[in-house]
Amino acid sequence: PEGERTYVLQPADGAFDELEEEFRAEIRDIVGGKEYKIVVIAKDQAGNVETFETKTPYIRQYENFGKTLLEKGIIIAASYYTWYRADEVNNWKDGYRYTPLLGEYSSSDEIVINKHVDWATGHGINTFLISWNGPAEASSKTKVFEDVFLNAYLVKNGEIKIAILYESGARLRNSGSAFFDIFDFNDSYNREIFIKDLEYMNKKYFILTNYLKIKDKPFIYFYLSQAYRGDFDKVFKEAKEKIPFFACGSDITPYIKPWEINEVEKRLSTFDAERSWVALWVQNDPKYPEKYHDILKTKYEEWYNYLTTKGVLFIPSLIPSFDSRYVTWGSKAQYPLDKNLEKFNERINIIFPYLNATKIVVIDTFNDWFESTNIEPSREFEFKELEILKKNLIKLLKNE
Repeated sequence: PEGERTYVLQPADGAFDELEEEFRAEIRDIVGGKEYKIVVIAKDQAGNVETFETKTPYIRQYENFGKTLLEKGIIIAASYYTWYRADEVNNWKDGYRYTPLLGEYSSSDEIVINKHVDWATGHGINTFLISWNGPAEASSKTKVFEDVFLNAYLVKNGEIKIAILYESGARLRNSGSAFFDIFDFNDSYNREIFIKDLEYMNKKYFILTNYLKIKDKPFIYFYLSQAYRGDFDKVFKEAKEKIPFFACGSDITPYIKPWEINEVEKRLSTFDAERSWVALWVQNDPKYPEKYHDILKTKYEEWYNYLTTKGVLFIPSLIPSFDSRYVTWGSKAQYPLDKNLEKFNERINIIFPYLNATKIVVIDTFNDWFESTNIEPSREFEFKELEILKKNLIKLLKNE
């Protein structure tokens, strides 16, 4: 931390001759990325002392490059989690591979949130897709989102867009197995929960000026939508008539042709956009790491062409890495995608050409340390991944 700076103030007019005096101080060389405490001590000739303390708002470390991109119609989104605790619960003990630059932080720390927004937007990310597990009364993560995240200075100041990442597994009844999820919309419980959740979001979030909208409709990403069964298309249609929203599905898969996915026509009529969670990564195939980039090229082109003919927006996803072997509930037998700066740059160059048409990319994730998908700075890689992202975004703007 910086040392104290002490200023002896004189009245602005040069004389102590009024009951109320104005004092000014010019403070230079302020370092961004933090708040500052200001302590004013006033002492009169009789020896009376009065002390006043206040904090500055968070002062940015980086210019908001994400805002520049947004003004040009380019959305760079990243999934974001508010689940970290550093109290007696401390879920960091579950395990992680890479170490956050900020250490084992709490998601309810406003300084942490401001730094996340500063770092993300400073390198081009202009939207956080907030992992949403239900209303605040049912989810401590949502309570942190509503009570702390939304009130953090840079968020409240409109420095970043937000949208909901709908956690289907946390909200809907799963009638599948441990290996195969099924969220049946013929189940009245699922229909009712889904509608109530949309009504809640409409009341709480869609009215926010910094909520992401596409075609003037609030954007929602439905995680695990590939497991939706039953009359989900009818439920979505009826819901959209009451609360218009832009629905992004999660049906893009590396192993199935677009026209072969389950109930493809229903899905295409339900979702306005489609993407792949964690960018088509598969962890249980020993040969997958070496062929991953070829799969990205082939499958993304295939899905882009198919969805475009159907009038559905293709949203490419980008992943920095994946390794959940270090968390207690992760698979120890998986084949990880290690952090590799050269390969990360290659993936960006596979994906970014689609930005000319789609105008949106989603990064999975900003801060999931449990599965090592973070682009948030780590002690091992510092800001290098964010810097590679920004370098390519600057190049993209120059070539427009």
